[in-house]
Amino acid sequence: TTVEIDVTGATFSGTPSGCTEFSEYDVWFRFTATSATHKITYANVSGFEASLQSILFSGSCGNLTPVGCLPGNGLMNNLTVGETYLIQTHADLGTTGTPDTVFTACVTTPLPAITTSATAYTAEELVNDVLINSQCVNVSNISFSTATSATFAGGLGYFNANGSAFQFSEGVVLSTGSVNYAPGPNNGPSSSNYENWGTDADLAAIMATNGYNGNFYNATVLEFDFVPLIDFISFEFLFASKEYGTFQCGFADAFAFILTDVASGEQSNLAVIPGTTIPVSVVTIRDNLYNPSCSSVNPQFFDSFYTAQDVTAPVNFNGVTVPMTASGLVTPGNTYHIKLVIADYFDTAFDSAVFLEAGSFNIGAPDEAELSSSTGTILCEGAETTLSINLPESFNFSWFHNGVQISGATGSSITVSEPGEYSVNVAFTDSACNLNYSVNILPSTDTPQEFGISPYVVFEANSDGSYTFNLNNKINQIKDVVNAGDAIITLHPMEIDAISGSNAFGNTYTNSANPELIYVRIENPVTGCFTIAAFYLVVLDENYTTPPPSGADNQLFGEGDTLEDIEMEGENIQWYANDATGGRSAQDADDEEEQPLPMSTLLVDGTTYYATQTVWGIESVERTPVTVHFSLGTAQPELAFVKVYPNPVNNVLYINNKTDITSVSVYNLLGQEMITTKVDNPSAAISFAALNQGVYLVKVTSKNTERTIKVVKQ
Repeated sequence: TTVEIDVTGATFSGTPSGCTEFSEYDVWFRFTATSATHKITYANVSGFEASLQSILFSGSCGNLTPVGCLPGNGLMNNLTVGETYLIQTHADLGTTGTPDTVFTACVTTPLPAITTSATAYTAEELVNDVLINSQCVNVSNISFSTATSATFAGGLGYFNANGSAFQFSEGVVLSTGSVNYAPGPNNGPSSSNYENWGTDADLAAIMATNGYNGNFYNATVLEFDFVPLIDFISFEFLFASKEYGTFQCGFADAFAFILTDVASGEQSNLAVIPGTTIPVSVVTIRDNLYNPSCSSVNPQFFDSFYTAQDVTAPVNFNGVTVPMTASGLVTPGNTYHIKLVIADYFDTAFDSAVFLEAGSFNIGAPDEAELSSSTGTILCEGAETTLSINLPESFNFSWFHNGVQISGATGSSITVSEPGEYSVNVAFTDSACNLNYSVNILPSTDTPQEFGISPYVVFEANSDGSYTFNLNNKINQIKDVVNAGDAIITLHPMEIDAISGSNAFGNTYTNSANPELIYVRIENPVTGCFTIAAFYLVVLDENYTTPPPSGADNQLFGEGDTLEDIEMEGENIQWYANDATGGRSAQDADDEEEQPLPMSTLLVDGTTYYATQTVWGIESVERTPVTVHFSLGTAQPELAFVKVYPNPVNNVLYINNKTDITSVSVYNLLGQEMITTKVDNPSAAISFAALNQGVYLVKVTSKNTERTIKVVKQ
């Protein structure tokens, strides 16, 4: 919010505040807080006086409460969102004069800032769950040191971008001050702490070799051992400091990532300027744009500078570097020690911090390894290709073709001559690391292949069956389905076009039939070999629903028959144990009872199953019921077509049969007889009114034939 203010003719209101006040004249304006923090700035100042100073008040005229003094430009913290505040701005005439000051007052809202915590994670959790977060890294001997004051939050903790413009979304922060002091906005050059809680000899020695022989203070250290599984380690970091600006030439606050081979004792610092061995510090990355008397050094690695009271700063530091990568070569299987350390140089004032990106600490995890084929993923007839994974031979490799292990294939590569799905299991001795990678090698053929490419279905209101399709969307989907690597995928109107590679569609296509079959050419860019497939373009009305499948509602089976044996007309039939409950697809992924039954499910005599069909990828809402009956070895079993309804039952259970029912008996699950009655009629009505809720077995007798049916009483 910006207001233009002209104080001509103003007088001094004399409002007491406890702040240093000018006595010549003042003006007032109000604003409503939209954030807990706002900043006031003045611009375009003209007139007699040379200085402006403000006081923040809450309340209303006649009942004001001073909140804080705002000399010059200043932050207003701990505001209540929605509350209206008043600002009294004084001007100093210096000597008696006529008030003629004009200026612009701007109240701004700070941008989101990072959040931090020194207690949300233990040191072990910061390493294992935040920095590394991989099952394939063997980490041990985790330790740390930082401030120990009971009233001062330590310099090691967790950070989150919290929707701010900070370069990392989350991670670990090591600071020479309190991590609670790290979130923005930048509140000026002050430090969170002036006490000294210790130095670090290793960091001091590294900086001494670069000409900085002074003392280091307020060292925060995080260190641990690990066993790498690959030969190259890396992680992402950036550096921030209050020293940037005025003190960026002399106060060499610095940090180091010291890697030690435990067996040989060989050490190296990974926190260096890219392409050099120079450690990262305030003095080794700086830009004289923010201190003209101090020449630039590696300014290409400096990112942002925040002035004092800058509400746009996501962190409470004057400057931050660009994100950088620390990396080094290691020997898989060896034990290494890494020490992360940061410290103030020369004094305990003006904090610095290093931010480590979560999940970027790749110290030997093969999670990002890739399985590739030397000649692409479409295999020419009679040709071979070499499959390889970019991991060292120190791993244990097991290769599979279409799920069957390949005997003798134990290296990081294998040469194959047959299409199919190839996978490799990667494990490391004495490690929990056990990962799987796969690649689909396609045959070169001009016969359309079944790759499971779904139809391209669109819905339109009052559809006329015509639609302009975005074919780029479909090509991207086909790449995922076929898993053919860098294959070239084109779409064609006819099979012969796909075979010859001619008449390929452009980015869009308006269908000429509904549905319309489109052919796919999948070509190996390395060899030119190809395979083809097909899918449908389909335009449906927005109110379209798939009808249920059709079939007889009573069907006769024998022991050992499964759902596969039920006769049902439709596409992509699925069976359920209950009826539909609504929705375009009534299947509920979180409800086990709503999951389709396996087609291998054995049929149970007298049970009703419910069938759906799926057309154009849309499952029917309505389900077709089929009650199964078991043959008793006669041409016309007496109770083959008995009907029992409703089930579940409330009061009366009705039973119908083609021949006379002799009797009906009802038992509970303990085998106790609850009801028995003679019928001698094709129909019967059995009262369940006196029975408790639960499951009962109803035994129906006709001549010398019996059937027992499970019934639920509601």
